[in-house]
Amino acid sequence: MMSLPLPTAAPGSVAFRVVLFEGKGAEPLDAPMRNALVGGLLTKGIPVSVVKAGANVSVAASGTLVVLGRFTENQPERAESDSEVTVHFRSMRDTSAADAIASVESIRAETNLPKAGAWKPWFPVIDYDRCTNCMQCLSFCLFDVYGVDDDKKIQVK
Repeated sequence: MMSLPLPTAAPGSVAFRVVLFEGKGAEPLDAPMRNALVGGLLTKGIPVSVVKAGANVSVAASGTLVVLGRFTENQPERAESDSEVTVHFRSMRDTSAADAIASVESIRAETNLPKAGAWKPWFPVIDYDRCTNCMQCLSFCLFDVYGVDDDKKIQVK
């Protein structure tokens, strides 16, 4: 079994990502397969990188990394890295792009990560029944969302 070097963490990076591995120990994908995989994953909102021989990839300090490739040697199904990243390997030998994307989606579901686009939008509101007009929200909010009206009452700008 070949051991791939696990990537190091990059601060502030994505917690779920796919790597199409075409480096040492894996056969390169043909262009139509690579394009179908990258396009299909990006359409689903899943970040993806293509890694060729000699390239490095960074991942989040924690989370899940799925490595897809036509590996020439057996890979573990799952591995823990030195950081808090869980790495899943999936061989793409005799696998279609649709099946590989479905495999990535099943890993995403197993790890209880939300589907891309499933986030709930946030809109600032003030509950005036509870607000004491202390103005702390003015200094607390990093996005300059709140302001004061002519009557010195807090409001959403």
